[in-house]
Amino acid sequence: MIECVTKGMTITATCKEAGISRMTHTRWEDDYEDYAICFKAAEYLREDLLDDLTEGKLIEMIRDKSWPAIKYRLDKRHPKYKQRSVSHPPARSGYSPPHP
Repeated sequence: MIECVTKGMTITATCKEAGISRMTHTRWEDDYEDYAICFKAAEYLREDLLDDLTEGKLIEMIRDKSWPAIKYRLDKRHPKYKQRSVSHPPARSGYSPPHP
């Protein structure tokens, strides 16, 4: 099961592959500390794998000149292009905030 999770499978898919119920997996996590520790480590490895795959796909899309991918990268990483939120006071009767 640990190997399936580190390869990116969900817990539900991993349980199905192993032929156990999700409830059994949860019980094992509760009853066996070593299992719970190993499984949590596997989940972290899965997240790292998914982050790497996602970042790779984003880079591929940027190379293909995908404007949404380029904008996403700039919005998230480049301080000059980060989306700025404008806060307005709560709306009151007869009041509307000034428009920039």
